[in-house]
Amino acid sequence: MSDRGTAAAARDETDSVLTFRDIFNRLWTCRALLVLLPFLGICAAALAVLADSASNRQIISYHVKLIGIENGNYPNATAFSPADLKSSTVLTALAERFHIGTDRLEQAIGVSYDDPAAAGIERKYQQKLATRGLQPADIDAINSDYLAELSAAMNSGLRIEVNNDLLGLSSREAIALAFAVPATWNDVFVKRYRVLASSDLSEASISSVPKQPSGTVALLLVGEQLDRIEAGVAIISEDNRLAGLTTPDGLTAQELANLIREFRTIEYNPLLAGGFPPTDPVAVALRSQLVTKSREIAGRIEGIDRNLNRLFGETRSRSPENGFTSGPLLDQGALDKVVELVERASYVAYVRDLMDKRQQLVGQMSRLNARQDAIIIRDAGSVLPEAGNLPETAKRNLDMLTSKYRDLFSLAQRKLFESSGTFYAARSTPTDRGSLYSALVVVALGGVAGFVLAMLYALLMPAFRAAIAKGRNHASRQLRVIASGETT
Repeated sequence: MSDRGTAAAARDETDSVLTFRDIFNRLWTCRALLVLLPFLGICAAALAVLADSASNRQIISYHVKLIGIENGNYPNATAFSPADLKSSTVLTALAERFHIGTDRLEQAIGVSYDDPAAAGIERKYQQKLATRGLQPADIDAINSDYLAELSAAMNSGLRIEVNNDLLGLSSREAIALAFAVPATWNDVFVKRYRVLASSDLSEASISSVPKQPSGTVALLLVGEQLDRIEAGVAIISEDNRLAGLTTPDGLTAQELANLIREFRTIEYNPLLAGGFPPTDPVAVALRSQLVTKSREIAGRIEGIDRNLNRLFGETRSRSPENGFTSGPLLDQGALDKVVELVERASYVAYVRDLMDKRQQLVGQMSRLNARQDAIIIRDAGSVLPEAGNLPETAKRNLDMLTSKYRDLFSLAQRKLFESSGTFYAARSTPTDRGSLYSALVVVALGGVAGFVLAMLYALLMPAFRAAIAKGRNHASRQLRVIASGETT
């Protein structure tokens, strides 16, 4: 290579190296462009956001957690369904508030069981299934646990969606509507349908014993009232939401139960000990009614046992004494087996529900049998004391116990309403693609993109121009060389 070529190459290499001064000078030279392009990028992004918001308002969605709804039922044992949030009463209230037709609201609002934890549960069990060396039994157990945990999580929350494309509301109004859906449902079902009151507790309400009847009628009516009071006190004492509840004079549910038990033992039962003649229509009719109810409950218990038999492939023996099955489920070893099977079964909620219902029915059967045994029908011709009313002392004690129970019952109903007045809690914030945060991000990205383009233009364009000029000079020299050669 000639000395002239070497020198030219050295100059080119030196020119290709940029110093900080060169960079600053290039940016300063293009300072107007550095302001103009980001501004244009921000404007273009803002126009895109507005166009997207106008053409596609997107579905607004968020999650809520269900509170106080257990095993798919409200506190009063009424069945709950996600469709309750779109019931006609709820939609009518929403329509009046937002001035939108109920038909449009019904189409635009979607409610379904869902929970944000579902994705985490799925990943957790995927990791368990990825473990090497798992046996088929282990895989089945993992899958059963997964289905049980996923079902429990999904049934504990709701996804609420509002399709604003069908409503044409502003983003703020659509989010307000999404928030109003569960709030309106909660208000309507608490105040109008009274789903907070426990059905069992409501059935244990009492009325005053009539003063006119006497003899057997009055005596058995007192017994009915004592049974209701005992049932209500038991419900209050076993409900965790009513723990620590006392009457105005400081009497707890358990203490009231003890007083009622003492009254029954000392003052009421002795009046029944003599029995009733077979010609007493009231006593015979009541005892017959109790026997019929007892048989009905026995049949329901037997049906539950048959279902458990089919699930677990076991057989039960029939007990002629009590009229319902009393096989392996009633001994501790079999109970442990049921617990083990329940924990491994994919139908865990169904089995537990069956066991809970069976336990309640057994308790009801016990109380019915006790009431039935208290009504003794003597043989014809037996000498029996004349049935009379309660002594005055017993009447006063009964009135006192009844008054205390009414106070406790009223306080229990009120506390249930106050402690369980809300059926939901928000788990996430309503979001949509046209939200303010998303719009700001898009606009900011437009400005950044414009600034980057301006930077690239300012830094690279001089080098690009120099390369073009150099190419032109080289081509011009080649043309001159060719031209001089042709002239020669």
